[in-house]
Amino acid sequence: RQALADVRSVASSYRELSLDDEYRSAESVLTAADVRVNMDVRYTELPVLVRTVLAVVLREGVTNVLRHCKAENCDIVIRQTDAEVYLDIVNDGVDREDPAFAGLSEGEIVPGSGLRNLSYRVAKVGGELHTGLEPGGRFRLRVGVPVAA
Repeated sequence: RQALADVRSVASSYRELSLDDEYRSAESVLTAADVRVNMDVRYTELPVLVRTVLAVVLREGVTNVLRHCKAENCDIVIRQTDAEVYLDIVNDGVDREDPAFAGLSEGEIVPGSGLRNLSYRVAKVGGELHTGLEPGGRFRLRVGVPVAA
């Protein structure tokens, strides 16, 4: 019964993840991969679903940095206002030859099923996910989620 409950929990994205653990892990993994990490994390108590969604996005975002980029620098910012919490992952080292970025120009949204899946999860809690190349070739993944989601 517990195994079935765990499967249902994972499948429905309600398995609680620790945002604190995820940002510490992100910093550790990126540093181990010789990526300079700048962390700016400021948030207070968040609802479980919001924390979990942000933790999933952070995990997947860092995976994308390592898989699709030759990053030397990565900024991770989590900020909370009265109404929303934001997560930004910004990195350099975009490999324009990688199929995930091939042919994209600055400011263009990056397609991909992984990002589409993240966007779906974020939308389920009333948030939005945006991605794209910035001037200078840096890649930004930005998520905004209502605190009361």
